[in-house]
Amino acid sequence: DRCEWILDCIVSKKEGNIYFSDDAMDDLKRLSVVVGSCITAVELQFRNGSPHDSAELREIKTVTRMTFDEVKRVHFERISSGTCPPRAAMLFIELNEAFMRIADLCWNIMTVQGRKTL
Repeated sequence: DRCEWILDCIVSKKEGNIYFSDDAMDDLKRLSVVVGSCITAVELQFRNGSPHDSAELREIKTVTRMTFDEVKRVHFERISSGTCPPRAAMLFIELNEAFMRIADLCWNIMTVQGRKTL
């Protein structure tokens, strides 16, 4: 459902003629890469049948959170400088939240699966 939410946002962006700056698009690409690595970690955990150790999971979470924090910070700068119009800002925030929720779900799956195998 979060992937559908992202698709709905993309469709709304296109239909509403909402444009993101190159920096905003680069930030969304960064988010997709970091969330993709979370999904890959879940896939590997299930494929290998063994959980990530707690240090590995903490590292995945730390890198992901740092990326989200940085994207949030620079987006706030774009909003504050007037570079980002309100409609684009709201849509960007929705996309950011959807990516973050997917990452959260990945972490939860890895944590629960790790507990089940202990």
